[in-house]
Amino acid sequence: MEKTETAPDAPAAAPRKGGKKLLVSILALVIVAGGGAAAWYVLKSRETTKPEVKAQPVVPVYAALDTFTVNLLSDDGQNHHLQTNITLELGSPEVEQDLKQREPAIRNAILLLLSSKTSAELLTTDGKKKLADEVLATVNTTLSSSQPGPVAAPPAVAAPATPPVAALPAAAPEATPPQTAAPPATAPRSSATTAGGVNAPGPVRGVLFTAFIID
Repeated sequence: MEKTETAPDAPAAAPRKGGKKLLVSILALVIVAGGGAAAWYVLKSRETTKPEVKAQPVVPVYAALDTFTVNLLSDDGQNHHLQTNITLELGSPEVEQDLKQREPAIRNAILLLLSSKTSAELLTTDGKKKLADEVLATVNTTLSSSQPGPVAAPPAVAAPATPPVAALPAAAPEATPPQTAAPPATAPRSSATTAGGVNAPGPVRGVLFTAFIID
């Protein structure tokens, strides 16, 4: 019998290396893109979640004055006295030093104001509110007033000599039309606070009565 020879099987095709490299490149790009997106998300979340800075509460500053005792104006034929304690609410701690330096002038102004009142004016709540507004305006005016020192006048400069000018003949006076009387001037409005409780801005913000006795 004749033997038939069969051709040997062809060797299996080797896998292409180019496909693996492409797959590795794609995976690397995906990893890099994912890392960049994650970093952007973290940075963005930090920007949007910044801690809020809470405003510090403003602590009021108070200065208590010594007790005031004054004689009130008589509106019923009898003598009446007012004894009161006044506490001032200051706009800043720096005002307290200025208040101490001008305390005699401030007390004098307040005493003059209190002694100009009658007991009937101060017995009502509205009367006390009005007095508080007036005390506030008085204190702020006293604190804001200043006595500047004398200012030296600039040295006089001699004017250049001018040649004499010949006198011209006097012209005949022209007739002037009759003048009408000017309207009366109105007094400027005061910057003090009104009795309605609207306080003008100043170093002192409020007036508090911690004692108020009328006899």
